[in-house]
Amino acid sequence: MKASRGAVVYAQTNVRTMFFENNKEEITIDGIPFTLTPAAKQEHYVCKGYLVDIQLMLSDDMIEMNLSFENYTSWKKELIAALKKWDKHYKLHNSKKG
Repeated sequence: MKASRGAVVYAQTNVRTMFFENNKEEITIDGIPFTLTPAAKQEHYVCKGYLVDIQLMLSDDMIEMNLSFENYTSWKKELIAALKKWDKHYKLHNSKKG
């Protein structure tokens, strides 16, 4: 599969994505089949965890329970840290070269 990252074009030989059904042995992207290795499935689990952490922090119930005027700055720092963790991990997927 060919993917473009700015002006750099590379061939992706290993599946490095976090959006697929984890119970499959193979997925097809743009008509090309990719085998899901145990490492890819583990990566999938880790990345979903990052997304769930962010989603939970932003859910109405958690905001109501955890966010107040007094702790806004620390809550915001925690949210930014969670977003940075996700962003750093996601960028790893976009920088893999085949």
